[in-house]
Amino acid sequence: MKKAAPKPEAGPAKQLAGFLSEFTPEIARRARKILKQLRALLPPSIEMVYDNYNFLVVGFSPTERPSEAILSLAIYARGMGVCFLHGARLPDPHHLLQGAGKQVRSIKIVTGDELADPRV
Repeated sequence: MKKAAPKPEAGPAKQLAGFLSEFTPEIARRARKILKQLRALLPPSIEMVYDNYNFLVVGFSPTERPSEAILSLAIYARGMGVCFLHGARLPDPHHLLQGAGKQVRSIKIVTGDELADPRV
């Protein structure tokens, strides 16, 4: 019996759309909006998508090395946040960054308009 040829993998955009379809329509809509804004702010970036148990994470990096990522969008069932991977070293005069770890700081995304705030 002849084996069927393996199906080609879906492209990255289709894979990301599939991951986003697992969220509520509102969260998926806001995530697409924020991703569009991040792509405009960070061209050209390599996007890295990680689907784990608690979050869908889309990282933005100048190279294919995850350790060189600048920031990421963490999407979860009830919301999302933009994580600055070296945020502890960033100036934060308006005290917008959340977190107390040695490296990462984040901004919670509530409406999807946070990145348009000039303080950010």
